[in-house]
Amino acid sequence: MAQLTVPPTVLLVPLLVLGALVGFRRLWPRETITGLALAVVLVAFETLVGLVLGVLRLVARLAAEVAGAAGVRAPNLERVVNGLPYSLVVLVCTLLFLVGAYWMGNLLRNASGMSRLGRLAGALVGALNVLLLVAIISARAPEILGAERLRRLFLVPGAGRGVDVQVSPFPSSAVLAQWSAYAVVLLVLVAFGWAVTRLPRLKG
Repeated sequence: MAQLTVPPTVLLVPLLVLGALVGFRRLWPRETITGLALAVVLVAFETLVGLVLGVLRLVARLAAEVAGAAGVRAPNLERVVNGLPYSLVVLVCTLLFLVGAYWMGNLLRNASGMSRLGRLAGALVGALNVLLLVAIISARAPEILGAERLRRLFLVPGAGRGVDVQVSPFPSSAVLAQWSAYAVVLLVLVAFGWAVTRLPRLKG
């Protein structure tokens, strides 16, 4: 049986193009805020998950105390929180953090009359944000799916055509982290340039 190996760039390039189109529409100030938020998620994911679990445990204790004061018998919600599968926690937190990053970007009002250069900058930052997204998902996919299930995900049978199609995994987490670091540096430079351009308006 013939084997066809699909390089990861075949999948990555369309995602980068899609991110560029989104960034072209959202403009670079929003994309920069989103990118900085994604960078925080990439670097401090475990800490953020710990904060989320801590908040859930606190809410569970408060609910138990309120129920006890009211004379209502309630289940031990804190035990339920502690018994949640870690893969489910990682999945929910990943989705929550990614949606939150783009929501934070949308809180910023876009300047009217953005130039074509500004829109191109938005497209560039949008593509870099996709790189950060891929790095985050790639780092958390083994915890969500498991190593064996993740390996099978990249194997696509030839459906009786005598061809075994194998999609090579994305670059390692170390490589993606390095790429993401370059993206973060560029995002910081873009944010600095935006702040500099805003200073004359603030002074005026």
